[in-house]
Amino acid sequence: MHERTKNRKCLWKNKSSKDLVKVASNLRERRELFFKPLILNRMKIKILKIAAIVLLLAGSFYSCNKNDPVEAILGKWELIAQGTAENAMITVEPNGVYIEFFSEGIYRVYYPEPDEFHYRSYTIDKKFICYNYEKSYEQGRYDYRYNISKGQLKMTYYQGLRLMIANQPNVFIYQPIN
Repeated sequence: MHERTKNRKCLWKNKSSKDLVKVASNLRERRELFFKPLILNRMKIKILKIAAIVLLLAGSFYSCNKNDPVEAILGKWELIAQGTAENAMITVEPNGVYIEFFSEGIYRVYYPEPDEFHYRSYTIDKKFICYNYEKSYEQGRYDYRYNISKGQLKMTYYQGLRLMIANQPNVFIYQPIN
């Protein structure tokens, strides 16, 4: 036998049953004192994991709705700036004209001077809004690349990814109105 084991005294030898019960209960208490914080920490970790999963799921549902281009564009928008390029923008004074997008693929333009609405159809995806004009002088499809940031809608006129109209406003910035 190893010398350390020879010199070690056995805690259980020559002990009465009462003493053994005390030793066992002391060991149980020590074990509970040691493991109780670990159990609480495990519970806290489980609760934090569940909370993180719930927040991620809630965030994904929220972001899915916000990433929907139709949901993002709905409402009334008023022109605040326009220009031939992004670096050549001119501020536009509000004159009562606004565009309003509806979820059914219809938008309308309100002109206060003759006090009338013009209804047109549109399609939208993650990069483009396509207007469909039906009047004889405006007949056709007009594609605008759009971006919504800082509460503003920026639309740039594109046809096949290249600018078509020179010296005409091609970039339009709108802000939402109530």
